[in-house]
Amino acid sequence: MLNNAPHFTVIACDSGTQDIATGDEPLGIIPALLYAGATSALGTLWPVDSHTARSFTEIFYDNLRQQMEGQPKQEPTSPRFLVLNLAAALRMTVRKMMDKNNQDTKAPLHWAAYVLHGAWFHLCPWPAWKENGQGKSRDETSTGI
Repeated sequence: MLNNAPHFTVIACDSGTQDIATGDEPLGIIPALLYAGATSALGTLWPVDSHTARSFTEIFYDNLRQQMEGQPKQEPTSPRFLVLNLAAALRMTVRKMMDKNNQDTKAPLHWAAYVLHGAWFHLCPWPAWKENGQGKSRDETSTGI
């Protein structure tokens, strides 16, 4: 079981697909992550260009970071969690990629391959996102995502 591993982003060729083996057991990296305890995983349905995949991932995590930064700064009076909306971050990322002014990525082959499996949200306990994630780059600190 994976502890504290709520969301994975797996940008690799066909990472969001699975095969059905004898006995009707799904085989693939996404089901393996979900069975091991991940609450959600973002994968692709077909091979994607490396440059486009990097752009997609950067935009996706920037959207999540913006959700974290938009939260109140005061300490809550009771235990509290930040709810990150992974589905909304995915939707905003796709919309930015398919923007008609973005000539490099407006074609569906650049943004339509991405699929979110599992839960649409992620809960971050108060100290984890307050102290570790606000306004810092992914290289500076782990956001707990």
